Amino acid sequence: PPDVRAHILRHFRPSKDSLPSSLDALLASSLLPNLPHGHKGSSGKILIVGGSPLFTGAPYYAALSALRSGADLCTVCCDVSAAPSIKGYSPELMVDGCWDGSADGEFDSDLVSERVLARAVGMNAVVLGPGLGRDHPGVATAAKKIVRGLLVREEKKYGGVVVVVDADGLDLFRSDPSLIACGRTGRRLVLTPNANEYRKLSEAYTRFADGLPERVQNLEETVASVVSNRHDSEHEIVIVRKGAVDIISSINDGGSPEKALSCLETGGLKRPGGIGDVLAGCIAAMAVHAFVAKNIRMKEKKVRREEENKGSDEQASPLQLACYAGCVLTRRATAEAWNKRHRAVTAPDILDEVGKALWEMEKQGEE
Repeated sequence: PPDVRAHILRHFRPSKDSLPSSLDALLASSLLPNLPHGHKGSSGKILIVGGSPLFTGAPYYAALSALRSGADLCTVCCDVSAAPSIKGYSPELMVDGCWDGSADGEFDSDLVSERVLARAVGMNAVVLGPGLGRDHPGVATAAKKIVRGLLVREEKKYGGVVVVVDADGLDLFRSDPSLIACGRTGRRLVLTPNANEYRKLSEAYTRFADGLPERVQNLEETVASVVSNRHDSEHEIVIVRKGAVDIISSINDGGSPEKALSCLETGGLKRPGGIGDVLAGCIAAMAVHAFVAKNIRMKEKKVRREEENKGSDEQASPLQLACYAGCVLTRRATAEAWNKRHRAVTAPDILDEVGKALWEMEKQGEE
């Protein structure tokens, strides 16, 4: 509604200095350069954790959008009953049925989490939550162990990994708010709540946090306050608040609304199921673009190390900008799909437009 949109813009408009004059130049600068001597996996390897008997489309949409956004390889870890359907959707995906939510007897959450974490070794990003389901307590327990493993285990296995949590994965943080506050240096966590999920997370973290300053009024600042009180919390956190305007906030900046980025890009006029899954995959891929590209530049010594490390003076981190780019990419693909299909548009139509939107973003940035 116009009054809600006006309220969001009034309170969350980014600083004038937070974005350069050319939006497309900004987005293109975060893309991985074409690699003439690259190999399979050079442009990113992404793991999707999700998929249940009822929800087989969600992990597929997240995986395909990651591939259409430039990632090389994508693996899906899912319920065994969902694996044949997901594999049947696309030969591009590697699919591993890692748990059986319908099995009788005791569910071994340790075994499941270790199997998924073994798949995550060497991955650039992990998307957790699309189609995961909330009915099986054993699956939820295993998923929490997976999150903790990705954020705190030894550097050589998961160093630099970006963990994107969406959909049912967000309910893990609602039920166990302490998940947000553990992480080694170099790990990166992105939460992508919609309006309802944002409200539930806000309520959970308000109850979880003690002695909050009076100025703390939203989820971002509440989480920032919780994290700042934990000495073992050294990872980077970004919250992407989905809505009429997507609000991308860095918790490491205190969750301040003044430093948030607002994605004002126009999308389509229909909101079919699956758009959030597409966004999660796009964010994961764009984050890989940003950090793999950064490593390449540093290895080639095109950018001096001290210049790469002066992020403290910048108003937007590479992770925050990558999330912003993922929002822009998804909205542009959605708009193009709407222009072609109108009221008949569905998530597969949006997937078909992601590659074109990415290519145009890259070409416009070069102009």
